[in-house]
Amino acid sequence: MTVIELPWGKWHPETQRRVEFPAGWEVEVLEPIFPPAMGREQIAARVREAVSTLPTGFRRACIVVEDPARPARLSELLAELIALLDDRSPNCEISVLVATGCHLWEDERPFQAKYGSFSGSRIRLHVHTVTDEMVEVGLKFGPVPVRLNRLFVESDCRILVGSVVPHPFAGFSGGAKTVLPGIADQACTEYSHKMVRLGGNLGDDPDKNRFRQLIERVVSELNIALTLCLVPTPQGAISAIHAGKVLDTYRSAVGLARQCYYVRVSRPFDLLVLNAYPKDMDLVQSRAALACLPRKPDSVLKPGGKIVLTTCSMYGSRGHGLFSPGGALYSPPRPDPRTANHDLLIFTKAAPDEVHAVFPPQYAVTKSWEELLHRVCPPAKGEHRVAVLPYAPLTRLV
Repeated sequence: MTVIELPWGKWHPETQRRVEFPAGWEVEVLEPIFPPAMGREQIAARVREAVSTLPTGFRRACIVVEDPARPARLSELLAELIALLDDRSPNCEISVLVATGCHLWEDERPFQAKYGSFSGSRIRLHVHTVTDEMVEVGLKFGPVPVRLNRLFVESDCRILVGSVVPHPFAGFSGGAKTVLPGIADQACTEYSHKMVRLGGNLGDDPDKNRFRQLIERVVSELNIALTLCLVPTPQGAISAIHAGKVLDTYRSAVGLARQCYYVRVSRPFDLLVLNAYPKDMDLVQSRAALACLPRKPDSVLKPGGKIVLTTCSMYGSRGHGLFSPGGALYSPPRPDPRTANHDLLIFTKAAPDEVHAVFPPQYAVTKSWEELLHRVCPPAKGEHRVAVLPYAPLTRLV
């Protein structure tokens, strides 16, 4: 028997889910490989170096940070960054604006775990929502006028902090995406997802990804003072900090991210187990686990091979704001084309009706690992190769 401990339930608090595979099954764990995590002193030194390039005398600084859907723990970095900004321009107003991109966060625990506590501080932590006051900035995202959060627009020192991790349609997250749609209005968010439905080149090359090109065209006009692009481990440690101008910094970080998150497969498997951590807080986010598959999965999965998606999903189908069932940007579930000709089973404690509000009905659901093994057990004895991806949303199989 082979036993694997899957990471389970990002931020809430993080635990592990034990799964077992029968004796005789060949089980291989596929996960990204990173440089050593940076320590507190290394993070502080890198942030000091970056902030030294900023002008002095600014009155309002706005630090736009990624939301808890990304894995990086930012408390140490933010504490150092805020202290340095205060030294550089004493008595300036400093706001930390969480770029949610219309995602809804009702639980405060992820924020405390990710950003640290701001209680008793003069620093303002504000979570962006579509009901915030927006300001038109005189630019267009395709045909849509760009309207951004007033906190950002009215600041004279604008800083972006975001992880560069695999993303289903932006290639990688971070960079310009922290602003658009991160702190934009609902119309911009709707247009970004309409682009995805229309298709086109949405690969991982920032110079060819059509969505990335459009948002960078806008953000390059917004006078961003400093961009910090992080390459985090799935557990949230920071492996690298790239700092500088938004477009160049993003591309530098993408170069390292490709080396870390891409995992080569030598021959196809009979079964793929895709764990949705660290995007396993809700069912909508958990769909990102399927993005680890190549567009034509034959190179990683045998004909007739099966796929298992595992997710904690403590919020069920809630937690993703406008994209959740009942939200303004919700769309009925459709089969992922990468799962064509392959059975997909979902292992979760979420109720089946909640699951099928997000995933199509042909995807079977179970909360019993024993039942799941029975369904995926090969019909005859012989070689049965299994790949387990503990961090599927942050892995790309090639």
